[in-house]
Amino acid sequence: MYGKLENCGGCNTCMMACSFEKTGAFNTKASPLEIVFDEHEKRYLVHFIEEGEEYGERSFCDGCPGVEEPMCVRYCREWIEMRRLVDTYRQILKSRCENEE
Repeated sequence: MYGKLENCGGCNTCMMACSFEKTGAFNTKASPLEIVFDEHEKRYLVHFIEEGEEYGERSFCDGCPGVEEPMCVRYCREWIEMRRLVDTYRQILKSRCENEE
């Protein structure tokens, strides 16, 4: 899933925080999310790596179930926007799980 962060500057702090939470190391190449620049729209997007996507050593983003404030939200300078995207992503994951039952 891709989501827009209107004021994202592409600092990748969310990716670093996420990778540290998931792997114990600061490694953007291992983060389950990535910040990408959309050349057409001239803005940054958040890409939540989804189950089944092939992205090298990255695992998929599980939405940090059971965590009130995921690390990507906690350390993002645009945390309100990031929180909105994470909440939307969590709802999508929840809906998929319900549909599989």
